[in-house]
Amino acid sequence: MNPDTEPQPSTLQVGPWRITQIREARAPFLEAARVFPQLDPTGLTRALDRHGDLYATPDRARLIMTSQGYLIQGTVDGRPRTLLVDTCAGGPKPHRRPPLPDAVSPWLTRLIRAGVRPDEVDVVISTHLHHDHVGGNTTLDPDGVLRPTFANARHLVARAEYEPAAALARSTPRGGPAEHVHDSVFPLETAGLLDLLDLLDGDAVVGPGIRLIAAPGHTPGHSIVEVTGGDRPILIIGDLIHHPLQIDDPDVSVAMCADPHASARTRARVLADAARTGAVLLAAHLPLPLRVQARAGEAGFDHTLDLGLLAPRAC
Repeated sequence: MNPDTEPQPSTLQVGPWRITQIREARAPFLEAARVFPQLDPTGLTRALDRHGDLYATPDRARLIMTSQGYLIQGTVDGRPRTLLVDTCAGGPKPHRRPPLPDAVSPWLTRLIRAGVRPDEVDVVISTHLHHDHVGGNTTLDPDGVLRPTFANARHLVARAEYEPAAALARSTPRGGPAEHVHDSVFPLETAGLLDLLDLLDGDAVVGPGIRLIAAPGHTPGHSIVEVTGGDRPILIIGDLIHHPLQIDDPDVSVAMCADPHASARTRARVLADAARTGAVLLAAHLPLPLRVQARAGEAGFDHTLDLGLLAPRAC
């Protein structure tokens, strides 16, 4: 799955929490015109040109996208805590094809190389239940049975996300559009490891300085993770943004959004809050941390890459 060479994991320190990017892949995965159908060809090319070759192929035909999850580590009341946010596409699943021919996910191997064994993980947070965010939740055992990868962890999902995804999976054939729920979510429920969160007030506290915040639109119960305790908050935003052109114009949603209008409203709200607080944004499909700034007298936002926060991880 991973055409790029293995990157050295990078970390950010936020108060007591150390956040590490665990990359699964980076490649020209998706056709730009299919991802952004609401933009005409000229407007799309212009928008992609503004951000250059870091995010799109030179002909602007395909988006260069990262697939990554985030490892959060710290000590609470004298006890080490290990959390994961999204587990990428993960290893082989018997009933669905890999995203690329002969794909073998390196994500779990890279997590272990970062110094974390699966049995050390306390909490796994899913920002949403798309296949490229939950696949690492399960692995095939020698008998060909999918079992939870992180058998000692509580797996947290917004109830508003789980219920429609589960209903679709139960009403459609195996191997269909919700196969990933069968192979990467239901085994957690069977094992008693799944916790559904009611984000009735918009958020839920996961740990000291860590909140899960409702951010619907891309999916019904999409959420983001806020980590505080340092100079500025860190927001792990899942699929709120697939390309920086959505920072330029938050009204632009991707074709994969369940509710494009709700997604646009959520994106505008989160970006406005991030501009006000100076929050650093970490996305599932963008390679580097960034900050946003509101534009004076006009709509949309500008952004800067925040490379100064990153430090190589000593494993």
